[in-house]
Amino acid sequence: MPIVPLGSRTLLVRQQTGIGRGPVVILYQRSDSRLWAGQPNPPVLAIPSEIVVSDSYTMSVGLWRATIDNALVEEISAQLVDGSIDMNLDRDVKLAATFVIRDPGNIVPYTDFLAPFIRLDYDDGRPDVYQQLGLYATKVAPGSYNINDSVATFEGADLTSVMATAYLTDTINRAAGQNYVTAGIVPLFTNLGITRYNLPATAETFPVIQTYPIGMSYLERANLVCDQLGWYHLGMDLDGRISTPGAPQALASMEPWRVLTDTDIIGNIDVQPTGQEIANVMIVINDDGAAAPLYSVATNSDPSSPTSTVSIGRSIMRKVVVSGSTTQAALDALAARLLAESRTFYRTAKLTLLHDPIALVMHQVVQLNLTGKQAGLSGKWWIRTASFGLTPDKPLVIECNQVTDTLNQAVI
Repeated sequence: MPIVPLGSRTLLVRQQTGIGRGPVVILYQRSDSRLWAGQPNPPVLAIPSEIVVSDSYTMSVGLWRATIDNALVEEISAQLVDGSIDMNLDRDVKLAATFVIRDPGNIVPYTDFLAPFIRLDYDDGRPDVYQQLGLYATKVAPGSYNINDSVATFEGADLTSVMATAYLTDTINRAAGQNYVTAGIVPLFTNLGITRYNLPATAETFPVIQTYPIGMSYLERANLVCDQLGWYHLGMDLDGRISTPGAPQALASMEPWRVLTDTDIIGNIDVQPTGQEIANVMIVINDDGAAAPLYSVATNSDPSSPTSTVSIGRSIMRKVVVSGSTTQAALDALAARLLAESRTFYRTAKLTLLHDPIALVMHQVVQLNLTGKQAGLSGKWWIRTASFGLTPDKPLVIECNQVTDTLNQAVI
Protein backbone atom coordinates (compact mmCIF):
# COMPACT_ATOMS: atom_id res chain seq x y z
CA MET A 1 0.00 0.00 0.00
CA PRO A 2 1.59 3.32 -1.01
CA ILE A 3 2.33 5.88 1.67
CA VAL A 4 0.22 9.03 1.35
CA PRO A 5 2.25 12.06 2.46
CA LEU A 6 0.42 14.18 5.00
CA GLY A 7 1.52 17.37 3.30
CA SER A 8 -0.42 16.48 0.14
CA ARG A 9 -3.86 16.65 1.64
CA THR A 10 -6.16 19.01 3.44
CA LEU A 11 -8.60 17.68 5.97
CA LEU A 12 -12.07 18.82 6.95
CA VAL A 13 -13.14 18.06 10.50
CA ARG A 14 -16.67 18.16 11.84
CA GLN A 15 -17.49 17.78 15.51
CA GLN A 16 -20.53 15.71 16.40
CA THR A 17 -22.82 16.66 19.25
CA GLY A 18 -24.07 14.55 22.12
CA ILE A 19 -22.53 12.39 24.79
CA GLY A 20 -19.50 10.42 23.67
CA ARG A 21 -19.17 12.37 20.46
CA GLY A 22 -16.02 12.33 18.39
CA PRO A 23 -14.68 14.12 15.33
CA VAL A 24 -15.89 13.15 11.87
CA VAL A 25 -13.02 13.32 9.41
CA ILE A 26 -13.46 13.99 5.70
CA LEU A 27 -10.39 13.86 3.46
CA TYR A 28 -9.98 15.37 0.04
CA GLN A 29 -6.96 16.12 -2.09
CA ARG A 30 -5.74 19.69 -2.18
CA SER A 31 -4.74 21.13 -5.49
CA ASP A 32 -2.04 23.58 -4.41
CA SER A 33 1.14 21.77 -3.39
CA ARG A 34 2.68 25.10 -2.39
CA LEU A 35 0.22 25.98 0.36
CA TRP A 36 3.08 26.70 2.75
CA ALA A 37 5.38 28.42 0.27
CA GLY A 38 6.79 30.95 2.70
CA GLN A 39 3.64 33.05 2.76
CA PRO A 40 2.61 34.61 6.08
CA ASN A 41 -1.02 34.04 5.09
CA PRO A 42 -1.28 30.97 2.83
CA PRO A 43 -4.12 31.00 0.28
CA VAL A 44 -7.45 29.61 1.38
CA LEU A 45 -8.35 26.59 -0.72
CA ALA A 46 -11.76 26.20 -2.25
CA ILE A 47 -13.73 23.56 -0.34
CA PRO A 48 -16.26 21.57 -2.38
CA SER A 49 -19.66 22.90 -1.39
CA GLU A 50 -21.13 19.43 -0.91
CA ILE A 51 -18.84 18.71 2.06
CA VAL A 52 -18.95 22.07 3.81
CA VAL A 53 -20.78 21.54 7.09
CA SER A 54 -21.50 23.68 10.11
CA ASP A 55 -19.32 23.44 13.25
CA SER A 56 -16.36 22.35 11.15
CA TYR A 57 -12.90 23.42 10.10
CA THR A 58 -10.37 22.57 7.44
CA MET A 59 -7.00 21.49 8.82
CA SER A 60 -3.82 21.88 6.80
CA VAL A 61 -0.32 20.98 7.95
CA GLY A 62 3.09 21.98 6.70
CA LEU A 63 6.70 21.14 7.52
CA TRP A 64 9.95 22.92 6.72
CA ARG A 65 13.64 22.25 7.07
CA ALA A 66 14.95 25.22 8.99
CA THR A 67 18.02 26.64 10.71
CA ILE A 68 18.52 27.12 14.43
CA ASP A 69 17.43 30.74 13.84
CA ASN A 70 14.11 29.56 12.37
CA ALA A 71 15.05 30.56 8.83
CA LEU A 72 12.93 28.33 6.55
CA VAL A 73 15.21 26.51 4.11
CA GLU A 74 13.06 23.96 2.26
CA GLU A 75 9.42 22.96 2.39
CA ILE A 76 9.06 19.21 2.93
CA SER A 77 5.30 19.08 3.57
CA ALA A 78 4.82 16.54 0.79
CA GLN A 79 7.19 14.16 2.62
CA LEU A 80 5.30 14.30 5.91
CA VAL A 81 3.40 11.06 6.48
CA ASP A 82 2.39 11.45 10.13
CA GLY A 83 3.38 13.36 13.23
CA SER A 84 2.51 14.72 16.64
CA ILE A 85 3.47 17.52 19.03
CA ASP A 86 3.45 17.34 22.81
CA MET A 87 4.14 19.68 25.73
CA ASN A 88 4.95 18.39 29.21
CA LEU A 89 5.84 20.72 32.09
CA ASP A 90 7.25 17.80 34.10
CA ARG A 91 10.18 17.40 31.67
CA ASP A 92 13.37 19.43 31.53
CA VAL A 93 12.79 19.82 27.77
CA LYS A 94 9.15 20.86 27.61
CA LEU A 95 8.21 20.49 23.93
CA ALA A 96 8.81 17.42 21.78
CA ALA A 97 7.64 16.25 18.37
CA THR A 98 7.53 13.15 16.20
CA PHE A 99 7.67 13.35 12.41
CA VAL A 100 7.30 10.37 10.09
CA ILE A 101 9.09 11.42 6.91
CA ARG A 102 9.08 9.77 3.50
CA ASP A 103 12.34 9.91 1.48
CA PRO A 104 14.23 11.51 4.38
CA GLY A 105 17.59 11.81 2.63
CA ASN A 106 17.38 15.61 2.36
CA ILE A 107 17.20 16.03 6.17
CA VAL A 108 20.65 16.40 7.72
CA PRO A 109 20.56 15.13 11.34
CA TYR A 110 21.84 17.54 13.99
CA THR A 111 22.29 20.31 11.40
CA ASP A 112 18.68 20.67 10.28
CA PHE A 113 15.82 21.76 12.49
CA LEU A 114 12.18 20.99 11.69
CA ALA A 115 9.48 23.67 11.80
CA PRO A 116 5.88 22.42 11.65
CA PHE A 117 2.88 24.64 10.94
CA ILE A 118 -0.86 24.19 11.23
CA ARG A 119 -3.70 26.06 9.60
CA LEU A 120 -7.32 25.80 10.73
CA ASP A 121 -9.95 27.39 8.47
CA TYR A 122 -13.31 27.63 10.23
CA ASP A 123 -16.55 27.84 8.27
CA ASP A 124 -18.63 29.34 11.11
CA GLY A 125 -17.17 32.84 11.05
CA ARG A 126 -14.41 32.38 13.62
CA PRO A 127 -11.00 33.81 12.70
CA ASP A 128 -8.76 31.34 10.90
CA VAL A 129 -5.70 30.07 12.76
CA TYR A 130 -2.24 29.91 11.17
CA GLN A 131 0.38 28.90 13.72
CA GLN A 132 3.91 27.57 13.85
CA LEU A 133 4.19 24.70 16.33
CA GLY A 134 7.77 25.21 17.48
CA LEU A 135 11.26 24.44 16.19
CA TYR A 136 12.79 21.02 16.78
CA ALA A 137 16.35 19.73 16.79
CA THR A 138 16.96 16.52 14.87
CA LYS A 139 19.18 13.50 15.28
CA VAL A 140 19.70 10.29 13.32
CA ALA A 141 16.30 8.69 12.81
CA PRO A 142 15.39 5.00 12.64
CA GLY A 143 13.73 4.03 9.38
CA SER A 144 12.39 1.38 7.05
CA TYR A 145 13.53 0.99 3.45
CA ASN A 146 12.48 -1.09 0.47
CA ILE A 147 12.65 -0.81 -3.32
CA ASN A 148 9.67 1.52 -3.51
CA ASP A 149 9.64 3.46 -0.26
CA SER A 150 11.85 4.81 2.51
CA VAL A 151 10.40 6.17 5.72
CA ALA A 152 12.12 7.47 8.86
CA THR A 153 10.74 8.64 12.19
CA PHE A 154 12.39 11.76 13.58
CA GLU A 155 12.05 12.42 17.31
CA GLY A 156 12.52 16.16 17.70
CA ALA A 157 13.01 18.26 20.84
CA ASP A 158 12.79 22.00 21.38
CA LEU A 159 15.87 24.23 21.42
CA THR A 160 16.46 23.77 25.14
CA SER A 161 17.58 20.26 24.16
CA VAL A 162 20.58 21.88 22.47
CA MET A 163 21.42 23.48 25.82
CA ALA A 164 20.85 20.18 27.65
CA THR A 165 23.53 18.45 25.56
CA ALA A 166 26.15 21.22 25.91
CA TYR A 167 28.39 21.28 28.98
CA LEU A 168 30.83 23.69 30.56
CA THR A 169 34.38 22.66 29.72
CA ASP A 170 35.94 25.20 32.10
CA THR A 171 34.96 26.61 35.47
CA ILE A 172 33.08 29.85 34.84
CA ASN A 173 33.02 32.78 37.26
CA ARG A 174 30.66 35.75 37.15
CA ALA A 175 31.52 38.79 39.22
CA ALA A 176 29.22 40.35 41.79
CA GLY A 177 27.17 43.16 40.31
CA GLN A 178 26.65 41.48 36.93
CA ASN A 179 23.10 41.04 35.69
CA TYR A 180 21.47 37.66 36.25
CA VAL A 181 20.11 37.47 32.69
CA THR A 182 22.63 39.29 30.51
CA ALA A 183 25.63 37.70 32.28
CA GLY A 184 24.08 34.48 33.56
CA ILE A 185 21.94 33.22 30.66
CA VAL A 186 22.43 35.14 27.41
CA PRO A 187 26.13 34.17 26.95
CA LEU A 188 25.03 30.52 26.87
CA PHE A 189 22.80 31.26 23.88
CA THR A 190 25.64 33.10 22.16
CA ASN A 191 28.01 30.16 22.61
CA LEU A 192 25.50 27.85 20.91
CA GLY A 193 24.62 30.19 18.04
CA ILE A 194 21.11 30.82 19.38
CA THR A 195 20.08 34.38 18.54
CA ARG A 196 16.32 34.23 19.16
CA TYR A 197 15.05 34.22 22.71
CA ASN A 198 12.33 35.83 24.78
CA LEU A 199 13.37 36.58 28.35
CA PRO A 200 11.98 39.21 30.73
CA ALA A 201 14.30 42.08 31.56
CA THR A 202 15.49 42.35 35.15
CA ALA A 203 17.64 44.79 37.07
CA GLU A 204 18.67 42.07 39.56
CA THR A 205 22.42 41.48 39.83
CA PHE A 206 24.58 38.82 41.47
CA PRO A 207 25.22 39.85 45.08
CA VAL A 208 28.45 37.82 45.20
CA ILE A 209 30.72 36.07 42.72
CA GLN A 210 29.09 33.08 40.99
CA THR A 211 31.06 29.93 40.16
CA TYR A 212 29.79 27.30 37.71
CA PRO A 213 31.76 24.03 37.65
CA ILE A 214 33.05 21.99 34.74
CA GLY A 215 30.47 19.48 33.59
CA MET A 216 27.37 21.56 34.36
CA SER A 217 25.02 21.57 31.37
CA TYR A 218 24.04 24.86 29.79
CA LEU A 219 20.39 24.14 30.54
CA GLU A 220 21.11 23.31 34.17
CA ARG A 221 23.08 26.54 34.55
CA ALA A 222 20.36 28.67 32.92
CA ASN A 223 17.61 27.08 35.01
CA LEU A 224 19.71 27.62 38.14
CA VAL A 225 19.66 31.34 37.34
CA CYS A 226 15.89 31.11 36.84
CA ASP A 227 15.61 29.49 40.29
CA GLN A 228 17.71 32.26 41.82
CA LEU A 229 15.28 34.81 40.36
CA GLY A 230 12.19 32.78 41.33
CA TRP A 231 11.29 32.33 37.64
CA TYR A 232 9.87 29.45 35.64
CA HIS A 233 12.50 27.30 33.91
CA LEU A 234 13.32 27.78 30.24
CA GLY A 235 11.04 26.42 27.54
CA MET A 236 10.14 27.42 23.99
CA ASP A 237 7.58 29.72 22.41
CA LEU A 238 5.69 28.33 19.44
CA ASP A 239 7.69 30.60 17.12
CA GLY A 240 10.84 28.71 18.10
CA ARG A 241 12.32 31.17 20.60
CA ILE A 242 13.73 29.93 23.90
CA SER A 243 11.68 31.65 26.57
CA THR A 244 10.40 31.89 30.10
CA PRO A 245 7.46 33.95 31.33
CA GLY A 246 9.63 34.88 34.30
CA ALA A 247 8.00 35.31 37.68
CA PRO A 248 4.84 33.21 38.03
CA GLN A 249 1.31 34.39 38.63
CA ALA A 250 -0.97 32.82 41.20
CA LEU A 251 -2.72 29.97 39.38
CA ALA A 252 -6.10 30.77 40.92
CA SER A 253 -6.01 34.36 39.63
CA MET A 254 -4.69 33.68 36.11
CA GLU A 255 -6.86 34.47 33.10
CA PRO A 256 -7.81 31.16 31.47
CA TRP A 257 -6.61 30.16 28.03
CA ARG A 258 -10.17 29.07 27.22
CA VAL A 259 -13.52 28.56 28.90
CA LEU A 260 -14.74 25.07 28.06
CA THR A 261 -18.34 23.90 28.30
CA ASP A 262 -19.98 20.50 27.81
CA THR A 263 -20.13 20.94 24.03
CA ASP A 264 -16.34 21.46 23.76
CA ILE A 265 -15.45 18.09 25.29
CA ILE A 266 -15.06 15.00 23.08
CA GLY A 267 -16.07 11.81 24.90
CA ASN A 268 -15.63 11.41 28.64
CA ILE A 269 -13.47 13.33 31.07
CA ASP A 270 -11.08 10.92 32.77
CA VAL A 271 -10.29 11.92 36.36
CA GLN A 272 -7.52 10.22 38.27
CA PRO A 273 -4.80 10.87 40.86
CA THR A 274 -1.76 12.52 39.31
CA GLY A 275 0.77 9.92 40.42
CA GLN A 276 2.65 12.69 42.22
CA GLU A 277 2.33 13.40 45.94
CA ILE A 278 0.62 16.57 47.06
CA ALA A 279 2.39 18.90 49.48
CA ASN A 280 0.84 21.30 51.95
CA VAL A 281 4.15 22.58 53.30
CA MET A 282 6.89 23.69 50.87
CA ILE A 283 10.40 24.32 52.15
CA VAL A 284 12.89 26.07 49.85
CA ILE A 285 16.49 26.24 51.07
CA ASN A 286 19.30 28.28 49.56
CA ASP A 287 22.55 26.31 49.42
CA ASP A 288 25.22 29.00 49.08
CA GLY A 289 28.43 28.50 50.99
CA ALA A 290 29.47 32.10 50.37
CA ALA A 291 26.54 33.64 52.23
CA ALA A 292 24.40 33.23 55.32
CA PRO A 293 21.74 30.55 54.79
CA LEU A 294 18.34 31.62 53.53
CA TYR A 295 15.14 29.62 53.49
CA SER A 296 11.44 30.03 52.90
CA VAL A 297 8.49 27.99 54.16
CA ALA A 298 5.05 28.20 52.56
CA THR A 299 2.12 26.42 54.23
CA ASN A 300 -1.38 25.66 53.00
CA SER A 301 -3.52 26.03 56.12
CA ASP A 302 -6.72 27.02 54.33
CA PRO A 303 -9.56 25.03 55.96
CA SER A 304 -11.60 25.13 52.72
CA SER A 305 -8.78 23.42 50.80
CA PRO A 306 -8.98 19.59 50.79
CA THR A 307 -5.18 19.41 50.69
CA SER A 308 -4.42 21.78 53.58
CA THR A 309 -2.80 20.90 56.90
CA VAL A 310 -6.14 21.67 58.55
CA SER A 311 -8.22 19.42 56.28
CA ILE A 312 -5.78 16.51 56.25
CA GLY A 313 -4.70 16.89 59.87
CA ARG A 314 -1.00 16.57 59.16
CA SER A 315 1.81 18.15 57.18
CA ILE A 316 2.96 16.65 53.89
CA MET A 317 6.24 18.37 53.18
CA ARG A 318 8.42 18.82 50.14
CA LYS A 319 11.91 20.29 50.13
CA VAL A 320 13.64 22.06 47.24
CA VAL A 321 17.25 23.30 47.31
CA VAL A 322 18.36 26.31 45.25
CA SER A 323 22.10 26.63 44.71
CA GLY A 324 24.03 29.88 44.33
CA SER A 325 23.15 33.35 45.51
CA THR A 326 19.56 34.53 45.58
CA THR A 327 17.30 36.81 47.60
CA GLN A 328 14.69 36.21 50.27
CA ALA A 329 12.01 37.63 47.99
CA ALA A 330 12.93 35.19 45.20
CA LEU A 331 12.87 32.24 47.63
CA ASP A 332 9.48 33.34 48.97
CA ALA A 333 8.09 33.61 45.43
CA LEU A 334 9.47 30.18 44.49
CA ALA A 335 8.06 28.55 47.64
CA ALA A 336 4.64 30.11 46.99
CA ARG A 337 4.61 28.91 43.37
CA LEU A 338 5.72 25.36 44.18
CA LEU A 339 3.13 25.13 46.97
CA ALA A 340 0.36 26.36 44.64
CA GLU A 341 1.36 23.77 42.04
CA SER A 342 1.70 20.97 44.60
CA ARG A 343 -1.81 21.62 45.89
CA THR A 344 -3.16 20.82 42.43
CA PHE A 345 -1.72 17.29 42.50
CA TYR A 346 -4.84 16.36 44.47
CA ARG A 347 -6.75 15.61 41.26
CA THR A 348 -5.99 15.52 37.55
CA ALA A 349 -8.27 15.27 34.53
CA LYS A 350 -7.68 14.28 30.94
CA LEU A 351 -9.76 16.14 28.34
CA THR A 352 -10.07 15.49 24.61
CA LEU A 353 -10.80 18.50 22.40
CA LEU A 354 -10.61 19.55 18.78
CA HIS A 355 -7.24 20.90 17.62
CA ASP A 356 -6.08 24.17 19.18
CA PRO A 357 -2.35 24.91 18.89
CA ILE A 358 -2.38 27.50 21.68
CA ALA A 359 -2.86 24.65 24.16
CA LEU A 360 0.86 23.96 23.67
CA VAL A 361 1.82 27.28 25.27
CA MET A 362 3.34 26.62 28.69
CA HIS A 363 1.98 27.69 32.08
CA GLN A 364 -1.70 28.18 31.33
CA VAL A 365 -4.98 27.45 33.08
CA VAL A 366 -8.30 26.46 31.54
CA GLN A 367 -11.75 27.18 32.97
CA LEU A 368 -14.33 24.37 32.95
CA ASN A 369 -18.00 25.41 33.11
CA LEU A 370 -19.79 22.07 33.09
CA THR A 371 -23.27 20.77 33.90
CA GLY A 372 -24.94 17.52 34.92
CA LYS A 373 -22.73 14.82 36.41
CA GLN A 374 -19.68 16.81 35.28
CA ALA A 375 -20.64 19.96 37.22
CA GLY A 376 -18.40 18.96 40.15
CA LEU A 377 -15.39 19.39 37.86
CA SER A 378 -16.16 23.04 37.14
CA GLY A 379 -13.38 25.44 38.05
CA LYS A 380 -9.87 26.39 36.94
CA TRP A 381 -7.40 23.69 35.99
CA TRP A 382 -3.65 24.04 35.45
CA ILE A 383 -2.50 22.51 32.14
CA ARG A 384 0.52 20.24 32.70
CA THR A 385 0.57 18.35 29.41
CA ALA A 386 -0.94 18.90 25.96
CA SER A 387 -0.55 16.89 22.77
CA PHE A 388 -2.16 16.42 19.40
CA GLY A 389 -1.46 14.71 16.13
CA LEU A 390 -0.95 16.31 12.76
CA THR A 391 -4.01 14.44 11.52
CA PRO A 392 -7.62 14.99 12.67
CA ASP A 393 -7.94 11.44 13.96
CA LYS A 394 -5.47 12.45 16.72
CA PRO A 395 -7.24 15.33 18.49
CA LEU A 396 -5.94 17.55 21.24
CA VAL A 397 -5.56 15.85 24.63
CA ILE A 398 -4.74 17.93 27.68
CA GLU A 399 -3.93 16.71 31.18
CA CYS A 400 -4.59 19.27 33.86
CA ASN A 401 -4.63 19.59 37.65
CA GLN A 402 -7.51 21.23 39.50
CA VAL A 403 -6.79 24.68 40.92
CA THR A 404 -10.24 25.93 41.99
CA ASP A 405 -13.57 24.23 42.70
CA THR A 406 -16.43 26.42 41.46
CA LEU A 407 -19.11 24.24 43.01
CA ASN A 408 -17.70 24.59 46.53
CA GLN A 409 -16.13 28.04 45.98
CA ALA A 410 -12.75 26.70 47.10
CA VAL A 411 -9.12 26.78 46.05
CA ILE A 412 -7.80 23.22 46.00
